Amino acid sequence: MAGAGLSLAYFANGLPWLYVSYGVFFGLGSAIASIPAQASVVEYFDKRRSFAIGCVLTGTGFGVFAWPIIYELILEEFTYKETFLLSGAITLNVLVAASLFRNFRKREPLAKPAVVTSNDNSGTMVHNTEVQKNKVFIINKAVLKDPCIMFYCGALLFISISYQCLFLLLPSRSQEIDDKDFKAATLVSLIGVVEVASRILSSVIWDIPSMKSIYKRLCGITLYMFVIGLMLFLIPLMKTNMQLMIVCVITGAFSGGLVTVSFIILIDLSGVDMYKDALAVRLVFAGIASFVGPPIAGIASFMFIIYHVCAIF
Repeated sequence: MAGAGLSLAYFANGLPWLYVSYGVFFGLGSAIASIPAQASVVEYFDKRRSFAIGCVLTGTGFGVFAWPIIYELILEEFTYKETFLLSGAITLNVLVAASLFRNFRKREPLAKPAVVTSNDNSGTMVHNTEVQKNKVFIINKAVLKDPCIMFYCGALLFISISYQCLFLLLPSRSQEIDDKDFKAATLVSLIGVVEVASRILSSVIWDIPSMKSIYKRLCGITLYMFVIGLMLFLIPLMKTNMQLMIVCVITGAFSGGLVTVSFIILIDLSGVDMYKDALAVRLVFAGIASFVGPPIAGIASFMFIIYHVCAIF
């Protein structure tokens, strides 16, 4: 679905078609693909579960590092429509990785239907088969009724909104500095490459027996959030791209730790059995953040005109 959405964006002649192809198809396909990938890893690993999750999440960090640079090179040779088509072809390679997934838990045999024998008026034996139909819900209701999980996902919503705005406003700040020899995409890539190392390191730390307490992990995510918020305040004060690069390194280090521990805490709150349901709820909130984050950044830029006030907002 994600690959088809990017490929269909090739035929876009306006925003309405992009809303459907890129927004709906690609967004929905990406979200659906990430749930079984993470849920499978959680079921396979126990002692080193945090490290396994960190390894999975490094793919996202590597993408943040590599794709801005790759897309700049592609756009120098191809149009944006052809770039969408190439991106769709690359995304379809996920099917190869998905084909390697295996069901970890043994499936229980299907319950045999109950057979009831009765006599009708004609004396003929009639066999009535009763099949119990279970109502299947998309998400486990227990997750939706858990206040801790819902409040936690709600808190991550605001973090995601700020994080979305960072990638939109950071290149604008770099352009304000007016350094023609410096590419703004380098800042985004720098955050990505630091995030890759940070996610691995963070996952190793949270696998230490003394750090497996959920209270220590909550203190850790609070520290990550505070530092990232502080960096957002400092970005408008930076006068050179070198200073921006230093801020990006610190932001990438703490954002990588934040992403890793956020999923680990979600497992602590939901348990392995309901993790895929809790992950689905978390991704719904992340989707809301992706939907409202850019408009908020745009409205703030329009209201405050200058980047400094907009970034602080």
